[in-house]
Amino acid sequence: GRRTAPPSRCTATPSLMYDIEMGTAGDTAAGTSNAPDARASSLTPLHTYTSAQLLMSEHPALVVFDFDATLASVEISGSESMEMLVRAFGGTERISLVNATLRALRGAGAALAICSFNSKKVIIKTLGAERIGLLHHFDVAHVHGFESFHRLPARSGRYGDLYHKGNLIRELFLGRGLAPSRLCFVDDQHSNLRAVSMAAPGCRLVRSCPSRGIGAAECEAILNWARGVRLQEQAAASLQGSIPHTQASPPLEAASIARTVAAAGLPV
Repeated sequence: GRRTAPPSRCTATPSLMYDIEMGTAGDTAAGTSNAPDARASSLTPLHTYTSAQLLMSEHPALVVFDFDATLASVEISGSESMEMLVRAFGGTERISLVNATLRALRGAGAALAICSFNSKKVIIKTLGAERIGLLHHFDVAHVHGFESFHRLPARSGRYGDLYHKGNLIRELFLGRGLAPSRLCFVDDQHSNLRAVSMAAPGCRLVRSCPSRGIGAAECEAILNWARGVRLQEQAAASLQGSIPHTQASPPLEAASIARTVAAAGLPV
């Protein structure tokens, strides 16, 4: 997630079944805030995002990623050169790992979204950069930066701070037919994971490492979760006597991810 304090280094693989009660609350340095700067806005209200309802009807699962220190390895300012961007994403091998994971998630029928306190413009520009090449995995209507928080109606601030990722996810997806059990939220900050757990009890939480973003272990955990949700949906449909047609997943994945990681010498 976006922060003003430098990220701490990971000393151990983060818990893949993230336990809010066991997490560390000190993800934000004293005197800093996870929220975007307060800005005047004349943006269109969030209720115009009717595509969220279509997304929920077509996909058995939704994975919502943070951007800074999750998809990217560190915080992105938007002013980086191409070489700096590649390093900020952990190098070409890690970019390949993230690309393969996003492709596999789509193959498993999952919808993908981004919820970040960075700006939508920076996120789209960065993911669409030639040597990053991850933007095609996302519908830009479901790429949410700080601008989206300004569109939240006042009633969304039910948990106090309006700039609360749980509020945004509740407004966008949970209020449009998404069951919490079909949501996986990936972020590096305990405060954001807790916010979403409050809004969506029973959702899957995966914590990325603040100093490197998602690694192989997190990627495999997210992918296994998405495949499990699809299998549950297919089993439920079978009991009702009508199995929906779903495209077979490409043969990735844990094996391909493991090979990519081994070749790159990346941490797991």
